Amino acid sequence: MNEKQRTADSYCIFSSPQGELVMKDLESKFGTNAPAFIKNEDGSYCQLHAAIRDGQRSVILHLTHAHQRTHQANQEAKATQAIR
Repeated sequence: MNEKQRTADSYCIFSSPQGELVMKDLESKFGTNAPAFIKNEDGSYCQLHAAIRDGQRSVILHLTHAHQRTHQANQEAKATQAIR
């Protein structure tokens, strides 16, 4: 197994109860569903804060999508093995 495959397989950790808890915590802390641009008290928007929020959101989305791809690939592999 190569490094790329080992890394991809490691995302299955998020299927465990502990992994799901970690993802929920990260999503709540980094506002995955929150808007990147939030008005300041004076009604303006800070581009730097928006960029930081967008970067945080991107990491969470990457983890979520990588986990979903790994989970789907594992399910397909199990189905293929069951057929054989």
